[in-house]
Amino acid sequence: MKRARIITIILCVMLMGAMLFTGCGAKEDAAPAASDAESTAAASQEDAVELKWYVIGAQEQEDQDMVEEKINEYLLEKINATVDIVFLDYGDYPQVVGTKLAAGEEIDICFTSGWTGAAGYRANAPIGNFVALNDYFEPGGILYETREIIGDDFLFATQIDGVSYAIPCNKEKAHNWGFLFRQDIVDELSLDVNSVKTVEDLEPILAAVKSAYPEMIGLVTATGEAPYRLLDWNTLLDDDVPGALYPDNRDNVVVNQFEMPETIAHFKTMKAYYDAGYIRSDADTYESWMGDLESGQGFCVSQSMKPGKDVEFSQGLDYTFVQVDCTVPVMSNREADGSMMAIPIGSKNPDKAAELLNLANTDKYLNNLLNYGIEGVHFTKVSDNIIELSADNAGWRPNITWVFPNQFMSYVMSSEDPEKFVKFEEYNESAIPLNNLGFVYNGADKENIVSALKAITAQYTPRLYAGAVDDVDALVGEMNQKMYDAGLQELLDDMQTQYDAWLAAK
Repeated sequence: MKRARIITIILCVMLMGAMLFTGCGAKEDAAPAASDAESTAAASQEDAVELKWYVIGAQEQEDQDMVEEKINEYLLEKINATVDIVFLDYGDYPQVVGTKLAAGEEIDICFTSGWTGAAGYRANAPIGNFVALNDYFEPGGILYETREIIGDDFLFATQIDGVSYAIPCNKEKAHNWGFLFRQDIVDELSLDVNSVKTVEDLEPILAAVKSAYPEMIGLVTATGEAPYRLLDWNTLLDDDVPGALYPDNRDNVVVNQFEMPETIAHFKTMKAYYDAGYIRSDADTYESWMGDLESGQGFCVSQSMKPGKDVEFSQGLDYTFVQVDCTVPVMSNREADGSMMAIPIGSKNPDKAAELLNLANTDKYLNNLLNYGIEGVHFTKVSDNIIELSADNAGWRPNITWVFPNQFMSYVMSSEDPEKFVKFEEYNESAIPLNNLGFVYNGADKENIVSALKAITAQYTPRLYAGAVDDVDALVGEMNQKMYDAGLQELLDDMQTQYDAWLAAK
């Protein structure tokens, strides 16, 4: 009786097991029911961390929702997160993001650099507005893969007292300056643009354009984009703060670049161009310089150069531009802190933000999704690494591959040199390393002086950069006197002391 009962129980268990096995097999073969898929996706979406990423250099894109949906599908699978990308143009970004950083508002990732003013690296890192990343870069850390790709020399060139507060975007490691000219007008007027090596060399070319097209803006100049940068002062803080070295390694003396003879001569040239009508009359307050080029109103603009800059710049525009390089390539801190991503201290999910940045630096699919949008919609592949942008859908054209954030993983457009990134490496190798490469001035205890100096340069330099002045010498003298009254000499002395100590230790 007992034995029969045991056999019966065993048979029942075996039968139930067979039924369960059969049921499982059916679920493996069939697609999940729609309700199951929706509930799974909803649960995943609820658990996922939502990150906010602020990026410079573009407006909100027409197909932003479409592309972000695709990005977030991938991020949910890879790191269980989603991202909201906030694009801001060059004029708005420093103030908008700088204000949020100062207030400690919740931002998970933001672009920063040595030239973004209130949102800049040297303005925010020393005072604790960015998360320290050293632990993330250690072996086994979230950003260790990124460290291996970028390399310690470039990655750690922006450390402040041995601490990293941002990740340099992996791009060219040198820079030089020059001009971009509208190719059609160059050809039409037979302009010898290759003879241009200085701002002064532009005069006969701008005169010819003015004669042929009286309403055209010959030299596009705005508050954030001016030929002054061709002087290439090797600044120790932001570009709008006095304190710089000459960019040719002539010495190791920190100077006030705004009172040097080269700067004053440049301001006088810009005044002559302004008076001649080569520059827009409101250039000292105007910010949307890119609009002048997109609309066809502008003929030329000064830019930081690299191999293939003209082709890259022309993408998405109705006009093709040709580049002319004016200065020699140098390797400076400007490259390391010229394009960076930081995790603000206001982020509630810094680990997850670090995961997203690591993925963007190491995952080719995500990198190109960020830069070029969706394959088959915004671009088509010509070969494994060469693409053509869609002529029918320009809904995703940020055109900021130097921001998103590992350029060496980007596809090459069919209009570009297929050896583009090989030439980038050659360009990097040709550059002259500047004496202060790797030195980052810590001005945390001079913050009040720096803030006062920024307020003064903001008052004067837009007019000087645009040439919109009556008397250059008088205005420069007035500006410099105010800066010395605000403590400029104390700042210069501190910069020199820190730099000398760094050189001695080196």
